[in-house]
Amino acid sequence: MKKTMLSLLLFVITISGIAQSIRLNYGGDSKDLIKAVEKVNQIVASPEFYQQIESHRQFENSNYSGTDIANEIKALNKVIEITVSTTATTIYTKSTDKVLLNKDVLTASFVAQINTILQELVDVVDWQTNANWDYSPNTTNTIDRVRTAACVVGKIGENMVSETLSKTQLK
Repeated sequence: MKKTMLSLLLFVITISGIAQSIRLNYGGDSKDLIKAVEKVNQIVASPEFYQQIESHRQFENSNYSGTDIANEIKALNKVIEITVSTTATTIYTKSTDKVLLNKDVLTASFVAQINTILQELVDVVDWQTNANWDYSPNTTNTIDRVRTAACVVGKIGENMVSETLSKTQLK
């Protein structure tokens, strides 16, 4: 029995590929947001996610490479709390352990929720690691904004989920 349990444990560790060091927690009652947070936790545990981030040599508004940012996300050993504000009109994160989302995220599509949560996660990692906005969006120019690390990482997660959903729907 002990050998079987050890084999199973090794199997799980091998499959996951990355020891998850960052984790999101949402204690609210939105079932859709609970599912989105669970999916984001799966994404940040995926080696593919980090490989895709690392494939970006540079981002708008930053001197950080994709490898730099992927390493900072992996290195942040923290539980990040997600809360939803019914009064906030914008999404804003300048905290070391919290993501505040506006209530509009509750009515967004599943993939849009994934994108938003990952963008805010990047902001938390940036602030926590650098105590400054070193690679978070700091521009109102929409064209430049989509090339920032937060937006690119959000899109990576969104695409990963969209691809999974497409494969599931084809079966």
